[in-house]
Amino acid sequence: MKLLALMALALALHRRCSFTASILLQPGDSLAFQVMSWNFGFNAARFGLDPYSTDVSFTFVTAPIGAEASISAWLESPNSLCTAVFAGPLDFTPSLFSSSQYRGTVSTLQSHLHLAPELSADIFAGGSALLVLRNDGSGLPTWCDRTFR
Repeated sequence: MKLLALMALALALHRRCSFTASILLQPGDSLAFQVMSWNFGFNAARFGLDPYSTDVSFTFVTAPIGAEASISAWLESPNSLCTAVFAGPLDFTPSLFSSSQYRGTVSTLQSHLHLAPELSADIFAGGSALLVLRNDGSGLPTWCDRTFR
């Protein structure tokens, strides 16, 4: 089983952000992340493995969200002709985060998707895919657009 993991950290720390750039994810709004997979395919081929990942998981971390959310998530091929939907709807769960820049409560959205080899090849054939998160519920709190590592 091959696993491609994506960890998107968009930590919204209003007390600690030193800039004003932020967004409000309204109902129907989406966030899209490009998932580069060419390096996975290159290294898998070196070991005689299938160059397309059959398991994909993601973790999205943000400031604590007090309200319930309803998020849809899917993988999409670069040409938008092929998609695979994560089971959902997804919701944020309370979590803790610790790094050199922040230690405290956050909200986490995560999921896992198993792909048939043919579907994986269709989605990742171009060397990348899009991970799309769409808000299907009410407006979500403002997020700072700073990424912490």
